[in-house]
Amino acid sequence: MRTVRKEDVVRISGEFDPTMVRALNLSGKGITDIGSLVTCTHLERLDLRDNDLSSVSGLGRLDALRELDLSANRLTDLNDVALLSNLRSLNVSKNPLTDLRPLRRLSHLKKLYVDEAHAEDALTLLPRLAVLNGESVRLRNEAKEDDDVEEVKSCTRSSATATTPWFTDADLAEVASDSASASASAFDTTEKLVRREIKLCRAALDEVN
Repeated sequence: MRTVRKEDVVRISGEFDPTMVRALNLSGKGITDIGSLVTCTHLERLDLRDNDLSSVSGLGRLDALRELDLSANRLTDLNDVALLSNLRSLNVSKNPLTDLRPLRRLSHLKKLYVDEAHAEDALTLLPRLAVLNGESVRLRNEAKEDDDVEEVKSCTRSSATATTPWFTDADLAEVASDSASASASAFDTTEKLVRREIKLCRAALDEVN
């Protein structure tokens, strides 16, 4: 199968009328063109992983889609995907993507899978995202903050003979405690402060060495 035809949709879905199809699995079919898929106007779940798609032109007409898997294809841009305003879950990992910015339009997107190289961009572009690559965004941020605090501790102790520490253990414990219960905006503020201290501490170590 290279181009999706109406008879393919009927055969695979078991529905005679493509407009009645709610879910469709077309993974691993060697598809290069979504073709007649655009007639499935009530489609809510679509699996197109492991195909040969370099474009999904026309996919934006399927505005009922809530779950979409496009992993392991040849997509370089997501402009057509960004038209799917009701999308809740999206997998675009294992694609040679160059830009995630079109996804900013997906205000209802809660779950996203991308290559790890794009993970930080995804978090910046999609502040309402709940799950990234199968991991809770909240837990991911907390783990990242813990790592930063530990780096500050280690750095400060290493440079103690050359300079006065910026943070005491009590200060660091307070930062960690406050951040764990703070809102998203407070978390951002704490993260910026911690990153600033890391830079200052590294500079002090460079002077010592």
